[in-house]
Amino acid sequence: MFVNVYINNMKANIKTWQDRRINAINRKIKRCSNKRAMAENYIEEHFNICNSKAKSKREYKQMN
Repeated sequence: MFVNVYINNMKANIKTWQDRRINAINRKIKRCSNKRAMAENYIEEHFNICNSKAKSKREYKQMN
């Protein structure tokens, strides 16, 4: 049982390129003084990232 929980926790820590990119976008928005305007710049990119079938950021950039 303990091993199973450990493996599940490891899976939770593995992040995809989409997770890392969305976290980077969120960091940019947090640091900006006009958060609403900055968020509007990234709405389409967030949607595209979430719906992307690409396996890496490089592949995503080539598709767009």
